[in-house]
Amino acid sequence: MNVLEGIRGRLRVAALSNYLTVCWLLAFACACLLIFDRVLADFAVHDPTHLDRSGLLDFRETIYDPVRVFLTGGNPYTVRYASLGGGVFWMYSPLALLLYAPFGLFRFENAAIVFLTLNLALVPVLAWLVLRMFDVTATVGRVFGLATLIAVSRGGYVTLFLGQSTVYLTLATYAALHFARKRPWLAGFALAVATVKPTFGGPLAILMLAMRQQRSVLIGFAIAIVGAAVPGTVLMYELGGPRPFLASMATAYTGFKAMSVNNVASAPLRVDAAALLGRLINPSAAARAEFAVTLAILALGAIALRRLATSESDRDRRVSATIVCLAMLTCIYQQVYGLVLLTLPLTLVSRRWGPRTEAFEALRWSLLVLMTIPVTNYFMSRRALEFFGISNLQILNGWVLALASVNGAALFAAFSLCVAFALLGARFPTAAVGERTTYGYRQPI
Repeated sequence: MNVLEGIRGRLRVAALSNYLTVCWLLAFACACLLIFDRVLADFAVHDPTHLDRSGLLDFRETIYDPVRVFLTGGNPYTVRYASLGGGVFWMYSPLALLLYAPFGLFRFENAAIVFLTLNLALVPVLAWLVLRMFDVTATVGRVFGLATLIAVSRGGYVTLFLGQSTVYLTLATYAALHFARKRPWLAGFALAVATVKPTFGGPLAILMLAMRQQRSVLIGFAIAIVGAAVPGTVLMYELGGPRPFLASMATAYTGFKAMSVNNVASAPLRVDAAALLGRLINPSAAARAEFAVTLAILALGAIALRRLATSESDRDRRVSATIVCLAMLTCIYQQVYGLVLLTLPLTLVSRRWGPRTEAFEALRWSLLVLMTIPVTNYFMSRRALEFFGISNLQILNGWVLALASVNGAALFAAFSLCVAFALLGARFPTAAVGERTTYGYRQPI
């Protein structure tokens, strides 16, 4: 009788598991269809009568157009290359020209749909890697469940809708952290991919050095330099040497900083600490202090990571990865699409990762709330505010900036909490004897 009851119980569990798997597969398919529908309804085509469209706009302005300029003999750092005279300054590494070159061989519409499809296909891969980093069996249901949550989160939706590169840059960031100890060559390659966007690769490399991953960083920079040298050499030859090339990059950086969508005080989608200061204090003072803010946050993160680097605990490694993600989001220019980086930190705090004490549970829930706020904050969009009857442009812009400030404040508070616990010596529990680990820092006992 007990045997029959056990069999029935297992069959019920298996049936429920299969049911949930189908539900998550359908949910992810619906999310993909919704994103495709929104993109096609607002597609940023090369048409002067539709300049206000934004579907895959960032793909056009930061990937497709620069590559087309390069392939036709131009310099994307000096050409205000937005197809219809918009005026966007390019701030990616020359390595991006090599990585994205295949897209420039096709018509924009075809290249854009392929890029969106690849972006969506990488979301389950990102979810799978996060589950592996937490030693969770990556079943189909779990992978597509987490992938669905990523796709419908504020950061995930924006990066997919605009055609940003955040999904694979986040995947590269996590891979660099995951494989740094056991497979430095693979971690180095992942870091090289992350350097395509300096606001990802730069902070990540500095923080990995603090984690004592010098070998992975050196390999990563070697690969990145070799890759960037190919298009870089072509550009330098066409411009007449390295000095004009570097001058063009400096000009692009100056123009990039001056754009209202990037400005430290007026950018509505920035979530970093400098943008938060720019909204709370004098904008010009915040602009002058932006570099100091970057250095301060990187220094605090590096000190905390250095302290945790001596631990062999898998949980300490995951906490270190969480500090890296939060530091990358707060220390330097990051827009709302960078919130995809919160996938790993949120996975950490949604699980029990410390002693069941009131103080530790308070910390866990505080971090969970603080990091959930930005990934679910759809109220900071103009369309959402207009839905609630806020139509006056001045009031609308004020609300958008205020709600964007909530995101920045929540992220900085979460970063501060993690760093404080690391610096105060509150060691997180080590893995129990015999605990299975695949995070890459300790083999199973």
